[in-house]
Amino acid sequence: MRWRAILVAAIAAPLCLEAELLPVRWYTAADGLPNDEISRIYVDSLGYVWFCTPEGLARFDGYRFVNFGVANGLPSRHVNALLETRDGNYLVATDGGLCQFTAHSRGTSTTYHVANHYGNAVNALLQFRAGRIWCATNDGVWRVTEHARRRGGRSVWEKSAETSLARRGSR
Repeated sequence: MRWRAILVAAIAAPLCLEAELLPVRWYTAADGLPNDEISRIYVDSLGYVWFCTPEGLARFDGYRFVNFGVANGLPSRHVNALLETRDGNYLVATDGGLCQFTAHSRGTSTTYHVANHYGNAVNALLQFRAGRIWCATNDGVWRVTEHARRRGGRSVWEKSAETSLARRGSR
């Protein structure tokens, strides 16, 4: 009787321990990414997956990558973050500044320079429910203003006590 219980346990144990493996696919530069190092991943409202890399921006549709870089109007090849705004525009944070980007077939852009003594790098982007857009830089956190975005190519920052979280506290 005891042997029978051990035999049943020996046969049933592997059946209980069998785990299902998830289908995992590993993508690298050999598959079309600009670089194997990924700093951020972003999914937009159309379902595209965007990858921010030190060598540019990649859009993935589930089958292939389309890459965007300096040749497509980005101010720097090093892309730190991406944000799709509520009005459907893409903002790209790069080491060369903030870029409003249109990802048509080859991409077009308008660059906004941080113009502070720490360089032009924009490290992260966030849009709040009210629509305000904030950028993290090496010189603090700044609010992007619509007025500055419409000027095109000039500084997107209004350096004042109102726009800097670092100097005013949280808002």
